[in-house]
Amino acid sequence: MSPTKVLFFGATGYVGGCALTKIFLDRKGDEEVTVLARNPQKAEKLEKYGVKTVIGDLRNAELVEKLVSESDIVINIADSWDTGIAKSILNGLKKRFEATGTRPVYFYETGIGALIDDARGNVLSDVIWDDTNVEQMASIEPDAIHRAADLAVINADEEGYCRAYLIMPSAIWGKPQTKLVEDGIQNPHSVPVPTHANIMFDIGHAGVAGKGISQWCHIEVNDLASLWVTVYDAVRADPDGTRVGHGADGYYIAENGQFTWMQFGEACGKALHAVDPSKSETVSSYTPEEEAKHPMVRIWGSNARAVSNHARNLGWKPLKTVDDFLGSVLSEMERWMKDGMPLESQLAQMSSR
Repeated sequence: MSPTKVLFFGATGYVGGCALTKIFLDRKGDEEVTVLARNPQKAEKLEKYGVKTVIGDLRNAELVEKLVSESDIVINIADSWDTGIAKSILNGLKKRFEATGTRPVYFYETGIGALIDDARGNVLSDVIWDDTNVEQMASIEPDAIHRAADLAVINADEEGYCRAYLIMPSAIWGKPQTKLVEDGIQNPHSVPVPTHANIMFDIGHAGVAGKGISQWCHIEVNDLASLWVTVYDAVRADPDGTRVGHGADGYYIAENGQFTWMQFGEACGKALHAVDPSKSETVSSYTPEEEAKHPMVRIWGSNARAVSNHARNLGWKPLKTVDDFLGSVLSEMERWMKDGMPLESQLAQMSSR
């Protein structure tokens, strides 16, 4: 029996490295895994783990379409914004279907940014997004973050040439527990703490948008990887696609509780003072000038409240709580500073959240 051909995008990223490890490297299945990598040195290291690699970039449409057209399963944890990349992947999936008569499977990581409002820290929304509520998820605004690419993926599923599953993480944090980090292959840093730390070091204090009463959800990165395993295994056990929701019913939110931006700001303030006692741990609202200089803070003042019923119904059990998240801010900031404060990689990740 020929192996199941898997194509993986984003293997060296903060989330992608964890998912690759937990789904494929920590266990042996029938899959033949190929990774697209930009860095030849990292590609060489990856091959020692038993995966194949191709040197290239997601923006090489011809290469991406060809690789996808040769694959049974495609996992994209690299980009959820670029509609050009989405088109290349979907074209490849369509070619695969036309050549084999079997719908290839597409796992695609989007982001909870698609659910945000414009509360600017001053409103606690009563809207709780439920990923099993198809009608509610379909009501996401067409101009929301990620939405154009999400809709292209959902439409491809509805057209019948692939089965699509959309993983939607919330604020991701924590230290990846993988050998890929130890080998210098995987980015070890999250997005929330480094981006906030960069702003705090620039303006000299911990801040929040408005009153800081708006809420987001959180998910620890290794818990997110376990969600990936849960969904992947459920889909592999459902070859006809009749039991595990896909397409419009294929959102899998990743969360394990909610926090206010004031709670996060206070944790950041304490961490800031701990690493630089000359700075106060007091949290104050961003000024209009600070918001203009760092427009990201408007996102950090939004609401994105949700429940991950889909994955929990499949047996997923996340472990890390909101208290764990808030308690991790200092150690995460210290790790980031120890590694030279590599903000560029964190900001790049925002393009896939």
